[in-house]
Amino acid sequence: MHYKDKDELLLSSFDKFAEDILEKVKLYSKQDLLSGVPQPTLIIFEYIHRDPTLFRVILNGQGGTLMLQRFRAYAAETAHQVIQNMNVVPAVPPKIMADFLAGALLSVLGGWLEDEMKTPPKEMAAIFYKLVRPMMFSVMSLQEQRGMPT
Repeated sequence: MHYKDKDELLLSSFDKFAEDILEKVKLYSKQDLLSGVPQPTLIIFEYIHRDPTLFRVILNGQGGTLMLQRFRAYAAETAHQVIQNMNVVPAVPPKIMADFLAGALLSVLGGWLEDEMKTPPKEMAAIFYKLVRPMMFSVMSLQEQRGMPT
């Protein structure tokens, strides 16, 4: 396949990433959240760890505003899909919750890449999960399961 320019190549590479990840994330359920499975973010951290070049370009702004906007929109769409999988009505509009999660994820991913990904993907996913889980439980009126890590 031939691309007109580097932006078209970046968009094509990113779209493939987004499709792959979104398909996997669709399987995440409320039970996964309740049981402490940080699956959506783990998939993203592992993917980026295997091939960080595209995301360095996006998050450093070298890919232009369009790429950063596309990544943010994708992250919000992914978060929205996870919220829908929970089959609950959050205390805040789902889009706002999804935008919040996407912004938090972009910030953490950017810092992780700047730090040369010294922390393993599994640990990063667990850290991110610890940060956002209380908010998700609160706005979705979920109860902690006894004996589960917080």
